[in-house]
Amino acid sequence: MKTTQTLRETIAFLSLALVAFILGICGYAHYRPELGCTDHIIDSVKLFFSFSFNYAKDLTTPIPLVLNTARWLALIATFIAILKTYTLIAQAHKDRLWLMLPWVKNHLVVCGLGEHGYCMTMVLLNQAKTRPRGWAARALHYLPAFLRPKGKTIVVIEADPNNPHLATVRAAGARVIIGDATSNIMLRTAQIQKAAKTHIMLGNDNKVIAAAITCRNIVAKSRKKQRPPLECYAHMQRPHGKKFFKVHDLFSSSKKSETFDPKIIDDNLLSAQQLLLAYAGKMLAPARTSPTPPRIVVAGAGCIGQNLLLQMAHILHPGSKKLLDVTLVDIQAAKREKEFYTRYPFMLPPSKNKTPATDAATDDAAATDANADADAAPAPGSKPGEPLFVTPRFVHGDITLCDDALMNEIRGDAANPIHGVFLCIGNETDELAAALLLRRHLNDDQIPIVVCADSASGLSDLLKVEAVKDPDWKNISIHNLTKLACEQFGPNGEAIETMAKALHEEWRELDLKQNRPALPWDDLPDHEKESSRNQAYNLLLNLKNYGYEYRLAPNPPLLAGQFYAPEDLPLLGDMEHRRWMIEKFLNGWKYGETKDPDKKLNPYLQPSENLDSDTRKKDTKPIESTLRLLQASGYAVQKAPPKQ
Repeated sequence: MKTTQTLRETIAFLSLALVAFILGICGYAHYRPELGCTDHIIDSVKLFFSFSFNYAKDLTTPIPLVLNTARWLALIATFIAILKTYTLIAQAHKDRLWLMLPWVKNHLVVCGLGEHGYCMTMVLLNQAKTRPRGWAARALHYLPAFLRPKGKTIVVIEADPNNPHLATVRAAGARVIIGDATSNIMLRTAQIQKAAKTHIMLGNDNKVIAAAITCRNIVAKSRKKQRPPLECYAHMQRPHGKKFFKVHDLFSSSKKSETFDPKIIDDNLLSAQQLLLAYAGKMLAPARTSPTPPRIVVAGAGCIGQNLLLQMAHILHPGSKKLLDVTLVDIQAAKREKEFYTRYPFMLPPSKNKTPATDAATDDAAATDANADADAAPAPGSKPGEPLFVTPRFVHGDITLCDDALMNEIRGDAANPIHGVFLCIGNETDELAAALLLRRHLNDDQIPIVVCADSASGLSDLLKVEAVKDPDWKNISIHNLTKLACEQFGPNGEAIETMAKALHEEWRELDLKQNRPALPWDDLPDHEKESSRNQAYNLLLNLKNYGYEYRLAPNPPLLAGQFYAPEDLPLLGDMEHRRWMIEKFLNGWKYGETKDPDKKLNPYLQPSENLDSDTRKKDTKPIESTLRLLQASGYAVQKAPPKQ
């Protein structure tokens, strides 16, 4: 459509110029017949470059109508050409020119328009749209499109001018700047010193850190002190990079400045959290009254698989009061097992003296295992041989070539059936093939099988179509992990953020009543905010496990009573305590007889049965308030429909 319109405009302009040129030749031939044809052509061309008439002062005869017409047509054609050229130049740099306006501020900047950056931009654009109602909406409808408000401005910095997503985000209302997001010039062009937030999603951890450092240097010099600090979200891809930069000077909470507020985002962790929120109810709620804990199979023990395991590590089964039974299947199971326990030594069961590994790697891992046991020791008084967290079974095998032998090894104890499968292999086609194989081996179309796709593709649409035609696709779903991670910053993440603030305010009121100092939410350190978010996530996950659904509603109906039976509260409190322990262990804390924040020692890092009743009540109090907090936050809660 746009190409056709441009072609028509070009043809009309060339026709106008040609008519003016021909009329000019004819007019000059009649006006100055003594000149040759070449002179007439040259004078006709000059009509497009000079608004004066060369021979009027030498001749007394009137100018012919044909020549006068040629003069005006040439003038119009020249004016159109100048206007079109200016428009093209302005369009090429309109976003840069617009950002120079003095009233442009508090915008959002997305660095990088890869798969992650594109998803984040679209989520932010959908969230930033304003929808005025009533007479305001009717009045704005009559304004030109460029004058209508489009909500908060989203600015995208992308290095590749041929990026296929550029046209889409421009059409959706984003401002685009072509250039290197790690460059000081490009970030200043995006007015980063006046922005409210920036998401750095360059796909390379080194470039992400380079861009974050550049942002910090710019805002330190150019941002006004009275403005809130720039919230810089550095999206990391590798857990090692996150662990290193978390203690780096750039992201240290103690070094947080008045102009720069950096945050490290683990997209794999966000994806795992969203997956569990979506499927915890389907997998765990039906087995709540079973005498054995539900078994969850995770195929692929990479970053996503390990994060899924970490999020399930504290969950206790209400029926058996035991931890979940999780099986990880990987073609390099021994290597992944050693890698997992080396990365998370606190997950190592006390009954194990060393990290499981292949016989060849046992000697090499001895030193690491000794340190892991020392760091992972939960506390004196824990029951010997009883793990504090989920102890997964690592099974060696290729899930895409699943046969009866591998399936029997995955099943293990036949009395403990499989309740859900996550496929995190990294290749969507292989994952779909494995999903069909598992569906036939499981012989139960009620078991959810979740395919974790690394990027957006047409496979999800194909799956929806095939699901209607082929019963083998029933309860097989595919999710774009990139989109899931980005949705944490959209409406899905608002529930967690709202609950986290409500939880903190409740604790703050209690502290103030007891004359203890308590900071408001905006003044909290980042690690305490993150702790409240994790607690809120755990409450919502428990809600799903117990078969409840929640949704944002303008006027949520007020429900009386409580979600959970009184006998379930100790179990849920134990789960919350284990989650809190995992959070502390991940941040380098250890058990100590007395609390020492400088040495990161805490006496409560031990099993909840070893704690006094007052301490255990602190874990159950937010659980008892879940219903009230959700309803106060604007969410309607209802029992999920029964499973068909």
